[in-house]
Amino acid sequence: MDSQLSCHKKGKRNSAANYRPISITSSVVKVIEGIINDTVIKHLEKNGIIQHSQHGFQSGRSVDTNLWQYYNLVTDLIDKGIPVEVVLFDVAKAFDKVRHRRLIVKLHTARTNNRVVGRIKAFLAERTPTGQNIHISWNADLFKFIAIQEWCFQGTILCPTLFYIFINDAPSVVHDYLTLYADDLKLIGGIRNQLDADVYQRDINKLNNWANAWLLSFNTSKYHVLHFGKKNLRFGCTLNDLPLEVLPKDRDLGVLVDKKLKFDSHAAIAASSANQTLGTIKRTISSRSPVVMTTLYKALV
Repeated sequence: MDSQLSCHKKGKRNSAANYRPISITSSVVKVIEGIINDTVIKHLEKNGIIQHSQHGFQSGRSVDTNLWQYYNLVTDLIDKGIPVEVVLFDVAKAFDKVRHRRLIVKLHTARTNNRVVGRIKAFLAERTPTGQNIHISWNADLFKFIAIQEWCFQGTILCPTLFYIFINDAPSVVHDYLTLYADDLKLIGGIRNQLDADVYQRDINKLNNWANAWLLSFNTSKYHVLHFGKKNLRFGCTLNDLPLEVLPKDRDLGVLVDKKLKFDSHAAIAASSANQTLGTIKRTISSRSPVVMTTLYKALV
């Protein structure tokens, strides 16, 4: 029987949708997971299977490398005089929507060793036995939850690797450039005319069809369009025949950037937060020792 801890994400605490299930595993299981995970990662790296545009859950890759690649692509196109469209996608409840049977298909597609696939399949099956219950701990109480075959268990060592294998083929279905950080996707296209706009719209449709085919869905409250470039003709983009919201600025992976590729709003928010923290330090700490103030500044600001 598996044990799950529900971790509050955001929003109302009395709504189950605002909680993230975290798997609690023993030390022995974690050791075995680590061995399998290392084997899978070495195989993926040796054979160059993971897309270069994926920056999540990989050694040497991070939010910083994702943003660097993204801004480098956008500025390179703008420097060439090509207007840029960017649509930001977020996979809704990404880790909770990984169907195990489809994941096994993806593992075979990645040419993973059959014995390793068998171990992973057993690991998933034993943690969500069909028709049995797993326990979820919430505020020190235990609630029964009917297990279903679609969890990529957060809190496990294998979960990140299995998830990026599951979405690894997303960039291959589009013509324009798709950059990923875990379940956050950005579709970047240079739009000079209506033909380019049509190709870009087809990419949006292809990406949506890919998600539907693998029983994933995009968070409708989080996909937006950003227009970059002075001569941007602002062609409209749609998803499921609904127009995508165009924003003058948007927050991507914690960084707020506007349509002019400026970070003024982000810097202003960061400065305001720092000033508030400094004010709190001054009000609550009587000492004005340079050592004390420097230590607190480095730790809190």
